[in-house]
Amino acid sequence: AVPRDAETVCLTAMDRDQARRYATAQALADDLRNVLELRPVSARRPGAALRARRFVQRHPAGSTALALGALLLVGGPLGFALQQRRANVKVQAALDRADANLDRALAAVDTLLLRVGDERLRNVPQADEVRRELVDDAQRFYAELLADNAGDRRLARDALRANLRLSMLQGELGDGQAALATARESKTLAEALVAEAPDDVELLLQLGRAESDVFSAAELLGDQAVARAS
Repeated sequence: AVPRDAETVCLTAMDRDQARRYATAQALADDLRNVLELRPVSARRPGAALRARRFVQRHPAGSTALALGALLLVGGPLGFALQQRRANVKVQAALDRADANLDRALAAVDTLLLRVGDERLRNVPQADEVRRELVDDAQRFYAELLADNAGDRRLARDALRANLRLSMLQGELGDGQAALATARESKTLAEALVAEAPDDVELLLQLGRAESDVFSAAELLGDQAVARAS
C-alpha cells in the first residue's frame, strides 16, 4: 500500500552503497516533501544492471553454476571437463559487465532449458538426473530473481515463459508433482499479468497453455497412481 515514490525515497535512504544514498539530510527532506506534495522525486531506483550485479553478488555460487550448466549443455557432456576452466573465466568476465548482466543471465537460462529438452540427451546414460538438477537450478534462479525484483513486468513475463517450459520438462522427466506445482505457478503468474493487460494476445495464449499444463500434469499424476496400484 506504500506509494511507489515513498518506497523509492526509503530505499534510497537505506541503500547499502553510500554513493547512492542522499548526500545530506536536507536532500532527503526535500524528497519527502516532494512525496507529500505529489511532485517528482529526485531519487531513482536501481537499474536492471545494478539489480543483476547485486543478485550475482548475493548468489555467486548459484549464478556461476547456472551459467556453467548452460555451457555444459551447449558444449556437450564430453567437452565439459576440458572447457570448465576456460568457461569459468568467460562467465566471470561476462558477469562483470554490469550493463549486460541481466540479459546474459536470462539468455543463459533460456539456452539451458532448450538444451535440457534436447532429444539427444534422452539417450545419454544417467542424463535424466543431470537434467532434473538443471531444471531445479533454473527454477530457483527465476524464483529468487522475481523475489528480488517484485513488480518488474518484464521479468515476470520471462519467468512465465520459463515456467511453461519447466513444467513441460518436469512432465517429460516423470516428475508429476513438480510439473503440477510449476503449472499452477504459471497459471497464477499469467492471471496476474493478464489482469494488468487483458488485451495482450500473447499473455492470453500463455494463460491457456498454463491451464492446459495443469490438466496434463494432473493426468500424469493419475497415470502414475494407476501404475503403482497395479
